Amino acid sequence: MKLPLAYLALTLLSVLPLAGQELVQTDLVIYGGTSAGVVAAVQAAKMGRSVALIEPGQHFGGMSVEGLGGSDIDNHKPFQNSPAVGGLTLQFYRKAARRYGKLAEFDEMLRTGEKKPALWRFESHVAEEVFSTWMKEFPRIRLFPGTRLADAGGAVKEGPRLVALKAEGGQEFRGRMFIDATYEGDLLAAAGVSTTVGREGNAKYGETLNGIRANTTYNQFSVRVDPYKTPGDPSSGLIACIQDGVVGEHGAGDESIQAYCFRLCLTKDPANRIPFAKPAGYNPEDYEIYRRYVKAGGKLWKPGPALPNGKTDLAPGMISPAT
Repeated sequence: MKLPLAYLALTLLSVLPLAGQELVQTDLVIYGGTSAGVVAAVQAAKMGRSVALIEPGQHFGGMSVEGLGGSDIDNHKPFQNSPAVGGLTLQFYRKAARRYGKLAEFDEMLRTGEKKPALWRFESHVAEEVFSTWMKEFPRIRLFPGTRLADAGGAVKEGPRLVALKAEGGQEFRGRMFIDATYEGDLLAAAGVSTTVGREGNAKYGETLNGIRANTTYNQFSVRVDPYKTPGDPSSGLIACIQDGVVGEHGAGDESIQAYCFRLCLTKDPANRIPFAKPAGYNPEDYEIYRRYVKAGGKLWKPGPALPNGKTDLAPGMISPAT
């Protein structure tokens, strides 16, 4: 196959040697191969721009390909939020529906405005296949898995302008525009961009549901649990997962961040299971809070096959609200 000279020139100029290191130069540099990063890359490529999509891990698609397949779309009885899904995001869901042979049913749901949460859900490997196939449609997208921003000097600036990103492996990525698509804002921090950590208070923007939620019935303990290692004895110390301190004023801001957890993909199919192995360093006392919660009459959320092919995604520690 013969390639146009213009294409060959573009390819040769996009990767240049830099004192024994690799220099990648594109129109757009995206750090973070999350679903947002993938969609941004696709959109830029559709607009004729060259893209370097950099991901510290080995998978592109973020939470969607790493366990979170139960989209919170049309799964709340009081309201319907699917009309808000559009653009490339809707294209992703249509591509996933096609892989399950349900595109006609999905499009009919869109036409009639029905609420069918099951049609918005997918298995993580299907999401990864959709993202991978989608990006392959655009040769202008170059993927760099396993490439982490350097801790020191990762953001190269000329005055206030970000001009390059340096990786731990020595690569340098130059672009006309940069997007931080990580969950943590790593590139923002390296570039010195101001950010807000924690919850903003209601008063900041005249809101009513922001800040500290001192009283809420959503996924909170429905029964009282003794927090001390020796029940009733404060001098014995606190059990795991309990923090000592004042909750704060309802609606006020704080500098706390949401806790991280694993999203587990589980199956009811014995032939598709991997046995749970006892982790090294496993300490049952780390889960004392849940044992006490159940013993006091609380109920833990029971997973069911909410994803295709008899699977579910489970956020550890989920509890049932008070009834």
